[in-house]
Amino acid sequence: MVCLQSSRITEIQSTITNLQAALVIANASYLEALNPAQDYRVDTGEGSQRVKRRDPTGLLNSITSIQRQIDYWTRKLNGTGITRMNLRRKPAGGC
Repeated sequence: MVCLQSSRITEIQSTITNLQAALVIANASYLEALNPAQDYRVDTGEGSQRVKRRDPTGLLNSITSIQRQIDYWTRKLNGTGITRMNLRRKPAGGC
């Protein structure tokens, strides 16, 4: 059972919605960054513009980070904090 106030629940849901929107944008940027044309220049005669695309690995790291944040806030909302724990036994009779 989740023991959160309704205002906190609304805040967390809003955060999750914003992160999901950011994830959609990051995924679209990642797909664009996979295009082989990384750097190009446009010259119209009246002015020129140089465009450089982002590194796909940096975008992939951002996507992973956003997904982790979404998972964290979803667990917080559902009241399921820890998802995995590793326990080790001490050897018997020793330190």
